[in-house]
Amino acid sequence: MTYCPCCRMGLKKGWELFGSCLSFLSPTKRFEPTLVQYLQDNMNNKNESVCAGAQFALNLLKRISGRAVRRNHGPDTKELEAIQVQKKKKLF
Repeated sequence: MTYCPCCRMGLKKGWELFGSCLSFLSPTKRFEPTLVQYLQDNMNNKNESVCAGAQFALNLLKRISGRAVRRNHGPDTKELEAIQVQKKKKLF
């Protein structure tokens, strides 16, 4: 099996994007159990980037669960900067 650094980086970036989206777009109550199951399944993945990303997203989902605030706009600059700082501290 060959090692592909760009594949690993793609996985990491994909999970970061997923976490960023989750920060601003809460899942519906109907979809949330399915999403939780998907994240829990991926926490047992052999790839540590996938495990870490799933754990990060699940923790984020638990924090925002029950928050029914819907936004009509995307994140502002301060919110994006806060996400970047949080990712450097907690993700991977």
